[in-house]
Amino acid sequence: LDHPVPHIVIQEHPWRSLKNEGSARKVPLVGASLWAAQRIVSSVRPGQRFAFPRYTSDKECKATSASGAANKFIRQTATDGTSHCFRHTLADRLRNAGCPKEVLFAIDGHASKDVGDRYGYGHGLEIKRQWLMKVGL
Repeated sequence: LDHPVPHIVIQEHPWRSLKNEGSARKVPLVGASLWAAQRIVSSVRPGQRFAFPRYTSDKECKATSASGAANKFIRQTATDGTSHCFRHTLADRLRNAGCPKEVLFAIDGHASKDVGDRYGYGHGLEIKRQWLMKVGL
């Protein structure tokens, strides 16, 4: 959060693999996601290592339980959708804002089929932040 472009790092861990190479990425935090991350950090208890210790430890990730809890909350508050709908909605919003596909993939972690997209370091945080600012809440 103290980086010039606040962001999260999505990476493989011994207790949680990633689906593909494109899944490893840095995603800028803007709007509601930045607010939520700041709120999590401000409420950390002494010795707490993970944002959601109920679902993650240094030995395991209870992704199914976390997804189930999120889906339950979503059904109680807003819609009949699921937590995966956030990913689809983000892709739709970025597409409708004119975001280039390669930037969208760099944000949402989909693997590009174009070998040229794998050269270099990819899109920087500032480029991704600019696109997310166009669609963020």
